[in-house]
Amino acid sequence: MADTTGITVRGAKEVAAKLQKASGTIQHDMIKWLLQAALHVEGTIREVIFRTLTKSPTGNLARSFKARVLRGSGSDVSAGVFSNLIYAKIHDEGGTITPRTGKNLAIPLNQAAKRRWPREWSKGTLRFAKMRGKKFLVDQNGKPQYLLKQSVSIRGRHYLKISMREAMPGVRKFLGEKVRLAIK
Repeated sequence: MADTTGITVRGAKEVAAKLQKASGTIQHDMIKWLLQAALHVEGTIREVIFRTLTKSPTGNLARSFKARVLRGSGSDVSAGVFSNLIYAKIHDEGGTITPRTGKNLAIPLNQAAKRRWPREWSKGTLRFAKMRGKKFLVDQNGKPQYLLKQSVSIRGRHYLKISMREAMPGVRKFLGEKVRLAIK
């Protein structure tokens, strides 16, 4: 007699019937589950941003990330977390910022300068000055308000990669549990 190995599945018809019955409700519920999973990722992104971007945080970047459900062609559905801020990508990946108009970037040096652009100051209030080889916009008292630079390099913080690494175990567990319960 030859050695044989095999696997026997008992109740396969019942499992198939439950899957067939659950497929209709799973499709509808999947949208809700994907949004809940994306909301979990959104919260994780916000936590990581506050942890990694500590230099004068305003919270604007963290609050800009919003979870959304996206409908693809046919029955495809996905969810993601997105920011509409133009600087979100450069803070994540890093890169060089250059001026879109003019020759220099004006980097605010104090709270008064952070509240308004150089063009918003009264005419004649700011003037160009060069000190120790650096260019500045100074007020009528000679106090530097803005440092002028041709470009600025920002190191990437990779907060999205960190967020995904931290959020994925929770997403997998949540979605796995939801699907498991729907099949029962």
